[in-house]
Amino acid sequence: MHMSPHGRELLEEWEGVRLKAYKDSAGLLTIGVGHLLTKSELSSGKININGESVKYVNGLTAEQADELLEQDVKPAETTVNNNVKVELNQHQFDALVSFTFNVGGGAFKQHPVEKAQ
Repeated sequence: MHMSPHGRELLEEWEGVRLKAYKDSAGLLTIGVGHLLTKSELSSGKININGESVKYVNGLTAEQADELLEQDVKPAETTVNNNVKVELNQHQFDALVSFTFNVGGGAFKQHPVEKAQ
């Protein structure tokens, strides 16, 4: 499954869309829709978005932020698809992808969702 357009809209609403780099609640440099800048991105001043190296010092375009979110959501989708052992409807899938996007795949995998016995 993939996150629905409505799920992405909600994620953008909850996270906020910031086209210029900012410090998140933990004081870590972030941009777009909750994209935590990596050490490599911080040192180079560039983010890889769909294979293109993009300078972010002056901010991203709305299109770049959208493409970055799409790229960042894919690992969360994969984690949910590979670790949830029950059938989900689209809203449930979207909610779990949003949750995984926020807590990370490793934290999500520690508590797999399996069919109740």
